[in-house]
Amino acid sequence: MLKKTVLKNFSTIATLLILFFALSSCRVLESFGFYQPVGMNMKIPDGPPEFKAGWHDGCQTALGMRYFLNSYVYQGQRTANFGSGVYQHDPVYNSAWSNAFFACVTYSATFTNFNSMKFGPLE
Repeated sequence: MLKKTVLKNFSTIATLLILFFALSSCRVLESFGFYQPVGMNMKIPDGPPEFKAGWHDGCQTALGMRYFLNSYVYQGQRTANFGSGVYQHDPVYNSAWSNAFFACVTYSATFTNFNSMKFGPLE
């Protein structure tokens, strides 16, 4: 009788520990957009207006590339944006644009290279 009680308590504690570790690995996403990689932080970093505009345009251009059009997630939701005449020759804008382009392409390419992301919706 005592052995069954100890075994039952052990299995209950083991189950609770497994649930705790399984659920603690989950995280709430900051951005719930459907047309971006799951978990990708789409917030623009702080900086001057030129930097913010460059970051936004660079990431939008990266996500609008033809490479990603085979992915159900993107389906042409974004287009290339190389900057209007306002910031086009600004070095801060250009630096932010290239950094954001690289970051978003790298993250998105990793995301879309999984076969499940190429042919079906996120469920």
